[in-house]
Amino acid sequence: MTPMRCFLAIKPPENVVDALLDLQEGLPGANWSPAENIHLTLLFLGDQPRRALEDLDASLLQVDVAPFELGLRAVGAFGGRDARLVFAGVRESPELRRLQTKLDVAARQAEMEIETRKYAPHVTLARWGRWGRGGVASDQLAGYIERHSLFAAPDFEVESFGLYRSELGRGGAHYELLADYPLRHRAG
Repeated sequence: MTPMRCFLAIKPPENVVDALLDLQEGLPGANWSPAENIHLTLLFLGDQPRRALEDLDASLLQVDVAPFELGLRAVGAFGGRDARLVFAGVRESPELRRLQTKLDVAARQAEMEIETRKYAPHVTLARWGRWGRGGVASDQLAGYIERHSLFAAPDFEVESFGLYRSELGRGGAHYELLADYPLRHRAG
């Protein structure tokens, strides 16, 4: 069976998505994230066989993390002078870090090979190709980041996370929720 490209993520509530959509202006050539694709990635799983996803599902059902509050703050870019992605930042949250660590452990226990770079929580606002192929001028990017430096979305309660399938196509990525996992502190 064909592997599925998947990730684990938090879907912000509608009022937070609306606040993020308000940031989507002022960068020529940007491919803005549509409302239905806005999420906070917890763990990118890459291409995984169905059996590995079934093993992961069993582990995710056992994740022991209580609901917590999260806030999105300011904007930034990844890629330095050749920025390829603009994002909304995430207020530091020990609870988010704890959840992400538990999900990483669960994926490794399901024998998934996943990326090893340090987790940098963010919500992608826009992407574009490398400089020379649809990038943005550094002065435009700097102005955008400065204009939105005080951005703060309403804080929200994280009560669940989801397993999403990502299908890449001509019009960009399409995400499908495969399973939703409520957060709750389990006794015992």
